[in-house]
Amino acid sequence: MIVVPVYNMFVLPYADMYFQLDDFRKLAGRNAEENDSLVILVEKKDQKKTEWTEDSFYPIGVSGIVSEINPQGYVRVKTLNRINVDGITVRSDFSVGLEISKRPDIQDMDEEEQKQRFIPLRNEVLEVSSNFRWGEYTKEFMKMMDSVS
Repeated sequence: MIVVPVYNMFVLPYADMYFQLDDFRKLAGRNAEENDSLVILVEKKDQKKTEWTEDSFYPIGVSGIVSEINPQGYVRVKTLNRINVDGITVRSDFSVGLEISKRPDIQDMDEEEQKQRFIPLRNEVLEVSSNFRWGEYTKEFMKMMDSVS
């Protein structure tokens, strides 16, 4: 399993993330191959690899799979579920070993509350995007959306 340490990025489950090939190689310490399994870890602060310790990362990560390596030089990662990081080992070559366990998904909002929160959010995105040329292209798509998921 590949470990991809990142800093200052949103890492969300069940989403697509894109990395430039060179950036992925630097972060993961190896080239990506389609269908590679991976874990994305978030660093607590920006550090060089040589400064990493077991406490350098947050205790929750996100699993994923390399779903595409496209000709434009990007790696597409399909993130999956969140995971608990039960143990971290920083090896002498600065690669990271993990002990992980599945973290259960928690439904923390009922459907009605989701709609109450989503509609104002969608309207704000529509308002902000209307200030940009691409906003016209996304307006109808945004209006069709009825939930965050």
